[in-house]
Amino acid sequence: MCLWGNCREMHPVEDQLIKVAEHNSQHVNAETEQHPYRCRWIKCGSELPDKFALISHVRESHFMLTSMTLPKIFYCHECSVWKMCKLDWEIHCQWHIKNATSFCGFLWRQGCLIVAALCPFCIGKQNDLPSEQFRQFRHPEKLISHLKTHANLLDSLGPHRCPHPCCDTQLSSSDELIAHLISVHGLPCLKGLKR
Repeated sequence: MCLWGNCREMHPVEDQLIKVAEHNSQHVNAETEQHPYRCRWIKCGSELPDKFALISHVRESHFMLTSMTLPKIFYCHECSVWKMCKLDWEIHCQWHIKNATSFCGFLWRQGCLIVAALCPFCIGKQNDLPSEQFRQFRHPEKLISHLKTHANLLDSLGPHRCPHPCCDTQLSSSDELIAHLISVHGLPCLKGLKR
């Protein structure tokens, strides 16, 4: 039985775990539209600082699975660690965003990828999920293809500010911005980036 607020929906034993987690996620997602984030589990009422804290709370205090806490494996190339669910991955990515460095390029050793590249445009998008900001690109072709989705930002006339949140460099043209992304942020050659 669901003990969130006044729900009391019964989940038969044969219900798949995914279905129960999706049901629980609806409650948590509805709650994250409001501030502060409050646990509505029966007799709880805890207030939490953010969405991830609320999801962690319901997992750890009430053993309540959500789609963010179902098992799924994520790998961080920078830390060489595995995260076993979406929630842990989001929290890990959030840490990287808060502690971002200006380097966004690939790091290879003897043909092996050590550090995956990041998109300097996405890393600064504060309204996106941390995993979207800290999206790791393992192949140069995929990074270039992704960067082309930001090409409209390069087409605008006038001065360009570097999109990376750790950099305040002002550049006079899109060509200067591309050169800056290569020389300062370590991105690979970006030929063909402009439309």
